[in-house]
Amino acid sequence: MGVRMQIFLIQSRGIEVLHYNADARLLLIKYSSGDIRSFTRISPQGMRRLLGAGPDIDERAELSDLQIRRKSAKAA
Repeated sequence: MGVRMQIFLIQSRGIEVLHYNADARLLLIKYSSGDIRSFTRISPQGMRRLLGAGPDIDERAELSDLQIRRKSAKAA
């Protein structure tokens, strides 16, 4: 079963992108230098505080890769 990560592009010196998974409470930060750091136990509420009011933080149950492919095939 695959893990779906939400992706947030960041306009910040040194930080390129944030990847977040609400089920695993995992935050990955990719820096412009190529380094990647991981943080665990980050709640959806914590992500809202970090990112502000704009982004929609997904708290739904995650879909497997197979489920995502099936949904895509039905939509096509």
